[in-house]
Amino acid sequence: AYSVYETRLKPTNLKVTTQYHKNDADLIKGIETDTNKNHKVILLDPLGKLCTSEVFSHDMYTWLEEGGSRLTFVIGGAEGLPEEL
Repeated sequence: AYSVYETRLKPTNLKVTTQYHKNDADLIKGIETDTNKNHKVILLDPLGKLCTSEVFSHDMYTWLEEGGSRLTFVIGGAEGLPEEL
């Protein structure tokens, strides 16, 4: 599924990178690093808040302004993200 979205984003000139973490501690450390770089970190979790595409799009523009055009999306697995987040 990722490759489909990556292909769709190529014409937009957006740079997308993927970082996999082996465990929760590495994930948390990676998020802290991005936060320290003033990236806006968005947590996506099955137990999180639901929103429409329109709301997500609006929020995304707000996040881009807040994060200096740098966004970090953290996608949780079926069990969700670590409680520490």
